Amino acid sequence: MDVVRWLVGIALLLGAGDRAGATPPLETETARLLKAGQLESDAAVEYQGSSEGSEVAIPLEFEYGITDWLSLLVEPVVLTSILPKHGSSTTDVGDLEITTFAKLLNERDYLPAVAIAGEVKVPTTQNTQIGTARSTSHRFSLPASASGRSMRTSTSATEYSAIRRA
Repeated sequence: MDVVRWLVGIALLLGAGDRAGATPPLETETARLLKAGQLESDAAVEYQGSSEGSEVAIPLEFEYGITDWLSLLVEPVVLTSILPKHGSSTTDVGDLEITTFAKLLNERDYLPAVAIAGEVKVPTTQNTQIGTARSTSHRFSLPASASGRSMRTSTSATEYSAIRRA
């Protein structure tokens, strides 16, 4: 339990920086990709509580613009701790998600930007209370259009699953 508190404290300190008071990142997919060579990273501490117990997770996010039309997003969960009120608690790393985005069309006055993406979840934890022990992959399209100061996006997705063999 001391390790969990220590890691949560470090994540809170790293996340405070110049964004103190900011909310955790909200995962969104968009057809507006990073420029070539641009890197964005983010970290969050997620806490969930209920009458049955609580859960703490520390997800990280690293996105890199490979080209102006291709980017890579890597999302490891460096810590997940499940703390039920009854029964044994567990702490381990979470699963890893890797997503590639490819822009097909740039936004025009009459046409939204369009990108496609493919995502793979790699079952990196051995703990079946935390991970699913199966790989999943998604493919989706991402139209995005900006008008004034707002942006509208929509996503359509298909999921594929495979059970990891021990």
